[in-house]
Amino acid sequence: LVIPPDVSPSLIAFVAFLQEVLAGATTVHQGHMPEIELTSPTTATGVWALHDIVIWPTGLRLDGHGHYHETYAKTDAGWRIASSRLTRLHADLRPAADP
Repeated sequence: LVIPPDVSPSLIAFVAFLQEVLAGATTVHQGHMPEIELTSPTTATGVWALHDIVIWPTGLRLDGHGHYHETYAKTDAGWRIASSRLTRLHADLRPAADP
């Protein structure tokens, strides 16, 4: 994994956390129906509907629904996510089925 020099330490820590928590898991992560609003020539906000599924090697399964609330900034390299917050509307956490 090559990390660009402008990536914040908190983002690096978050990615490391996800790598540990999701190790060996099968995941599906889908964003749908974005509502994006330009707030200036170089900024925007967006809301995305989310559905995700995580199945860990133990058989534990998460089915989640919610929204991503994001802000965007236009840089010399193009549009970038400036912030992202996940709000869950519903989550089903189911244990592994009995063998």
